[in-house]
Amino acid sequence: RLITNEIVKLLRLNGHKTYNCTVSNGKNQNDVLAKICAKHNKTKVLYDISVHLNSGRKDKKGDKKVGGFEVWITNPTKDKKNVSKRIRKQMEELGFTDRGTEITNGLYFLNHTKSPALLLEICFVDDKDDYKLYKEKGYKEISKAIVKGLLNKEKIYEQRKVQIISKTLKIREGAGLTKKKVGTALKDEKYTITNILYADGIMWGKIKNKKQYISLNEKYVKYID
Repeated sequence: RLITNEIVKLLRLNGHKTYNCTVSNGKNQNDVLAKICAKHNKTKVLYDISVHLNSGRKDKKGDKKVGGFEVWITNPTKDKKNVSKRIRKQMEELGFTDRGTEITNGLYFLNHTKSPALLLEICFVDDKDDYKLYKEKGYKEISKAIVKGLLNKEKIYEQRKVQIISKTLKIREGAGLTKKKVGTALKDEKYTITNILYADGIMWGKIKNKKQYISLNEKYVKYID
């Protein structure tokens, strides 16, 4: 979930509307899968992506070999294969063994999502070498690698700079029109945004080092980075 949340954050900061379809109220595995796919299928997106941690190597002592990263897809279109290859390349540069792109018709998520779907297996949780590499790189670097591969870019935004272009703009304690006003941003002031959320049909930017948000409506702000 740390990886998923960070991927969503980075994609939004880089200008892509992205939905987090994580499910926390499932009764069992099948129920979780069905609810995840239902959430995905309510959106209109370029790709449906599922993030997993793999298992099966049973190497708890470590054999100095990293089990590595792989992507699972069905219906291997050129586009999905290209995206998979780019993500694999980025993960390999972090040190994860490239296990390739695997084709299957046996995974629920891939069979029940309407947009082109990819299932990412980050590393093996039962392999000490994978564990050590994961801890060394951290979920943020792993997420950056995945987003770079998705967007086909070597550099991505990790935060954004905006300038207020309206006379005044309300600063709120949270993302949403009903959240309490806690301040006012003035014309030409500049803010660094570290997260983007959607609420009330509007994009909201979290102000760096503060638990405060401003609307990112183009009538009120412009990006200056």
